[in-house]
Amino acid sequence: MAQQLGHHARTISTHFPEHCRTISLRYKEYRRQQGEHRKSLLQAQIHEAALIVQNRGMNLTYQRVGAVLGKPGCFREYEMRRAFLDARHQLDGDVSNHDRDHKKI
Repeated sequence: MAQQLGHHARTISTHFPEHCRTISLRYKEYRRQQGEHRKSLLQAQIHEAALIVQNRGMNLTYQRVGAVLGKPGCFREYEMRRAFLDARHQLDGDVSNHDRDHKKI
């Protein structure tokens, strides 16, 4: 913002400290919201990729789901590993219920 006004950032922060704090807090909140949005989208993509891997008849692994996503490094984040494990648990449950239902017939 200081650059847009044609001033050095220190000049702006020295003369308008309260405004700078407000801007910083708003930007911090914006970044937090963007991170949350990115994570929720990626969690949905992980679930979809897990479904694709399962439909191909393969075991669900981080590597296979990561390959379908094209983002194998996403599992470095705890929330993404949790999303993978939740998807695997849900899909394994669906398979178990499906097999059990067919045995009843």
